[in-house]
Amino acid sequence: MRILLMLVLLTAAGAMAAPPPLQLEGDYPMQRRVPIYDPERERWHDARVEDCLHIGEALADGRRPLRLFSVQANGHSCSLSGLAEEVAGELSLNVATVDGKACAVRLRMDRRALRVEAKGPGCWDYCGARAHLDGIQYLRSGRRPPGAECAAERR
Repeated sequence: MRILLMLVLLTAAGAMAAPPPLQLEGDYPMQRRVPIYDPERERWHDARVEDCLHIGEALADGRRPLRLFSVQANGHSCSLSGLAEEVAGELSLNVATVDGKACAVRLRMDRRALRVEAKGPGCWDYCGARAHLDGIQYLRSGRRPPGAECAAERR
């Protein structure tokens, strides 16, 4: 009976322990096509681009280096980097522009993709005209191990 009670207590203690850190290190390239306007021909065409999300290994304080780059319609792009914290199974990054406008970025994960959720007036400052951070996604199946950089990272 005592052994059974100890097993129940140990199992309960293990269930209450902090979840293991997320295993996300690496680069997530996302190749796709975006519409680009050609003013000489006065028409739109599709161009191949590669977006990239880089998630570094956790530092001693638990934060992770995070960089993202995304090319959107007509070549407008977004670029953001900082140290993200793990919060409730997501990565969270709070940044501010030089004039103090805030941008709260969350990287939500599901079985298929890592999705960027960006809120705040400062988020627009990390993108060119007609580009936005909110809604960018990177497929988990495209993950490359740490050190295997995306094309965008090698520029």
